[in-house]
Amino acid sequence: MHFSGLPRNAYQHGAQNLRNIYADYTPQNLTEFFSDFLLDRNPGSRFEYSNLGMGLLGYALAKSPA
Repeated sequence: MHFSGLPRNAYQHGAQNLRNIYADYTPQNLTEFFSDFLLDRNPGSRFEYSNLGMGLLGYALAKSPA
């Protein structure tokens, strides 16, 4: 379930491909996004699908030891 409070997509990263805004998204883009991101609501307060949240999960899993 998507109750993280994260937005559907990362905004303002300068996507070149508007049909697939994550085609050129890098781990550096992800860490830069979260360096100054503030939630606009409490986690768990509302359901909203988050591509960004799934990307963050994938990044965390890729970085975790096997």
